[in-house]
Amino acid sequence: MKKLLLNTALGALTLGLASFASPMTNSALAQETAAPAAAKAVETVDVDPALWVVKDDDTTIYMFGTVHILRKGLSWFDEDVKKAFDASDELVIEVIEPEPTKMQEYIGATAVDRTGTTLRSRMNDEDKAAYEKAMTNLGMPVGAFDQFEPWFAAITLSLLPSIKAGYDLNSGAEKVLTAQAKKDGKKIGQLETVEYQLGLFDNLPMDGQLAFLKTVVDSSDDVTEQLDSLVTQWGNGNPDELAEIMNEGFEGHGQLRDALLIRRNAAWSRWIDERLDAPGTVFIAVGAGHLAGEGSVQEMLKMRDIETARIDY
Repeated sequence: MKKLLLNTALGALTLGLASFASPMTNSALAQETAAPAAAKAVETVDVDPALWVVKDDDTTIYMFGTVHILRKGLSWFDEDVKKAFDASDELVIEVIEPEPTKMQEYIGATAVDRTGTTLRSRMNDEDKAAYEKAMTNLGMPVGAFDQFEPWFAAITLSLLPSIKAGYDLNSGAEKVLTAQAKKDGKKIGQLETVEYQLGLFDNLPMDGQLAFLKTVVDSSDDVTEQLDSLVTQWGNGNPDELAEIMNEGFEGHGQLRDALLIRRNAAWSRWIDERLDAPGTVFIAVGAGHLAGEGSVQEMLKMRDIETARIDY
């Protein structure tokens, strides 16, 4: 079992993209997210994701790896994670999610195909048949994404099976942390902008976008099992195992890995390096894939002679 775990590395923007994809997608999301909530009370399960810290004489920066979409009932915002968050003056996440109307504007400007070429007309017969079957299995009209570019359909379709299986967009770590920061009156910053993140996908060559979509379609039956495996490793605080899963998910998608992980990790390590010049305590929360394995933020910081330390529970 390999293929897709790309959705876990896409960043917090996937929450907004899935929510505003189209009326059909909104309807499907609403139907699937309503069912698990009404089924039964959710059992609380304690998990302990990894947490790192970078320090100098007057600055402390905590680095916490997140998963952007989780099942309800995972108790992770406690113990050392909560202590570090409470001690911080500022929360910094990948991107601050804009208001729905603004997100729709961004999507209209980037995700809609302006050439007049429909999504399905870009596919060969075999890929088109597999795509239409996957759409039907997810309860989506086969033409729902015809007006969009392939990357946008891929992101949205990568989330729907897991939502159907009980994952919740509102239980993602960034949502929880942002809500608490607002309640506490903490400053909230972002490492990137929505425009930049959308551009990462919009600027992919068309063949790369279609390959990304094909991977999502081919993995649609397995994506929830794969996400379960990733969340298990995340919750157990096993970054090496998590990195192995992530690397497997990017197999055959070198351009996407470079755009979504490597170049961004380099930029974020530079941000941390520069932030160490100012006093204070910062809690950074980014996708767990950025803090695991080869090319991680920790490796990039080491290249800058900056030591990171894992906080043990």
